[in-house]
Amino acid sequence: MSEIGPNERKNMKRNGLFFLLLLAGCVRALAADSETVAAKTEERLEQFTGVA
Repeated sequence: MSEIGPNERKNMKRNGLFFLLLLAGCVRALAADSETVAAKTEERLEQFTGVA
């Protein structure tokens, strides 16, 4: 097994950061979606029941 040089280490760090940012973006998008779904559901419930 060969030694890991500084360039490989830098690339691994960059890839790790990119992956974390991508993951955070997905989580934020999912959270935003679920909030909108909750708001829409609430609106529909208000329409059907007539209770605000």
